[in-house]
Amino acid sequence: MLTAAEILEQCPWFCNLPARIRLDFLENSAIVELEKNQRFLVIGESTCCLYCVLHGALGISTYLENGEEVLLAVWEPVSWGGEPTIFDRSPWGCSVHAMKKSQVLVINEAYLAAALRTNPEIWRFLGQLLAMKLRFALQTAGVLMSSPAPVRLANRLLLLASNNGLWRDRSKRVIDVRQEDLASLTFLSRPTVNELLQAFERHGIIKLCYGKIEILDAGQLEDIARNDKGSEAACLDFGRCPALRVSHGRQADSGVQRHDDTPRG
Repeated sequence: MLTAAEILEQCPWFCNLPARIRLDFLENSAIVELEKNQRFLVIGESTCCLYCVLHGALGISTYLENGEEVLLAVWEPVSWGGEPTIFDRSPWGCSVHAMKKSQVLVINEAYLAAALRTNPEIWRFLGQLLAMKLRFALQTAGVLMSSPAPVRLANRLLLLASNNGLWRDRSKRVIDVRQEDLASLTFLSRPTVNELLQAFERHGIIKLCYGKIEILDAGQLEDIARNDKGSEAACLDFGRCPALRVSHGRQADSGVQRHDDTPRG
């Protein structure tokens, strides 16, 4: 099994840190083991920590007024979190839980507070991490607000395959994700997600497995994600859900539902 240092070498942000800071982070950290569904951080908690996923996956979620939990993001290995609380010292605004058995590297809070006082350069690197997250959030929000259902779903599948854009030179062929989680991540109803995934599968773009999705034709998936009307993928007939075809960059019917009426389970 790879060491924490070897795993972190896969993270561009961490690799760009000065060697002394990288070593200090490793020497002043602990590895937390999480079981599936175990809570790591809870909304309202005042803990201030910087952490990185080493193994498994963490789900970032919030709650609707009716108490329903909504998944906002999935963070996989070499994804960092916690930097917003370091800047504003505010309680956690989201809940973080393990979506599978996971390992998380947590930087010692007392060390980090002292290091920020003695080495202000670390603030700049944390600012870069925060800016990357903000840029990603804005891009994702733009897709969710303005794109038809097939485009949303294709974009999210590609993001999951590329570890939310962290990997520029590779991607996963098989994605571990449940359809109800995809529904939350795309602001679509689960039936809509199911119909679109089956349509993608009929056209040889993906293969559906229990709890997993295998990407067979990344090129066609990228064409759908770009809403490229000149591509072969744009001409696909989405079969039993014709109202959800990619058409003129707009959503054709009410197949998209908000979370408050999204079937769960």
